[in-house]
Amino acid sequence: MSNTTGSGDAAVGFSILSGNTTGTQNTAVGLGALSNNTTGFQNVVLGGPAGASVTTANNVICIDSTGLNISSSCFIGNIRGSRSLR
Repeated sequence: MSNTTGSGDAAVGFSILSGNTTGTQNTAVGLGALSNNTTGFQNVVLGGPAGASVTTANNVICIDSTGLNISSSCFIGNIRGSRSLR
């Protein structure tokens, strides 16, 4: 983990939040979840490698989706009958 001043983060799994430096209040669960986040804050990701595309965005929710680096967004993968960015 590269954390320097980030605080209030919760991580469960292997290689989670590994690039985080100053991001705060992030919650990541799953193999490699939110692994490329550096300064983003208040992100919630579930599933591996959920949130892998989020690096500096804030308030992003990713469930079984790598998402995009867009603040105040939500990405949910594998919804039956719907298409989602993955």
